[in-house]
Amino acid sequence: MHCNKDVYTIKEIAEITGVKPVTLRAWQRRYNLISPQRSEKGHRRYTEDDVIAIKQVQEWLSRGVSVSKVAAIIAKERETGDQGDLLPSTSKDLEEVKAVMDALAATNLNKAASVVSQVFKEYPIKVCYSSFYLPCRHAIHQLNAKAKQLSLSIFEELVCKELDKELEVLAKGTGKEQVIIATQQANQRIEALFWYGLQNFPAKRVAVFENITNAASLQPLLLSENVVKVIFFTENELNKQTKTTLSDLSLEYGDKFVVANSHSDIEETER
Repeated sequence: MHCNKDVYTIKEIAEITGVKPVTLRAWQRRYNLISPQRSEKGHRRYTEDDVIAIKQVQEWLSRGVSVSKVAAIIAKERETGDQGDLLPSTSKDLEEVKAVMDALAATNLNKAASVVSQVFKEYPIKVCYSSFYLPCRHAIHQLNAKAKQLSLSIFEELVCKELDKELEVLAKGTGKEQVIIATQQANQRIEALFWYGLQNFPAKRVAVFENITNAASLQPLLLSENVVKVIFFTENELNKQTKTTLSDLSLEYGDKFVVANSHSDIEETER
């Protein structure tokens, strides 16, 4: 709990707001959206005013405003109480959706990689998922079969790389304790990692094992001292036997075992 503190470190402010440290730094350096104080050693120190400012930025981003436009909107709102023509269209899709689709259409891999990387640095994971990843996938699925296959493969590889970078950051300084995500289906790494990122779990090392069709096979991991949580991630309609197995594991291992369903849980988090 941080409610009685006057000053927070960047790690603490990230836990409070759900905004990654790399994103907080980008908001300060590139857009001057927040202005944390500095300690004698030069470390960022955030106040309650910064928490309010960060939440205000998050609110605008959730409404589909590009991060590059948020500062101007907030400044005009404070000055006149009105946002006027600075407000976005009704679409909540980020402008970067068109940019990455254009890059994919031109098979410009460097440009596509640059756009995806920028989005993950500058936006919270919720916005990355709902206003960038999902709209891009929808747009890609509107392409003809040949273009769709290549574009989807490139896009998902780029997103996977960014999500893996997030895991590497989370793993720093966390010791040997580990979280295991077991997906019931193959090719569910991206959805599983987005789900995990939206839960705001404490930072731990994370490993993803795909195509684990039998949840009972996870029991050795649940018995491991280094494993602090096992997440069974599925999109399937569960049959009676699987439900029984999952219920038994939950009863036996308590909070150490979590069952997650991708779309329903992510959508609930977004609402």
